[in-house]
Amino acid sequence: MEMTERAWHVIREARREAKRLGDEHVGTDHILLAMLRDADGAGADVLADFDVDYGGVFARLAGEPTAAIATRTS
Repeated sequence: MEMTERAWHVIREARREAKRLGDEHVGTDHILLAMLRDADGAGADVLADFDVDYGGVFARLAGEPTAAIATRTS
């Protein structure tokens, strides 16, 4: 399967996110974090429209009790 350089970049960053969270395997949560870190990517733009940001997602995944991900109600 061929992927763009940006896609490979996100996969590499997802590996780093997994390590930061102490996980051995890369999952969709790590890919999400990597996409959110890629400020020039379309994924981060779309998620920002729903008030989803890196800090909120990371806090939630790291288990911080007061962390919340905003949800869109309209």
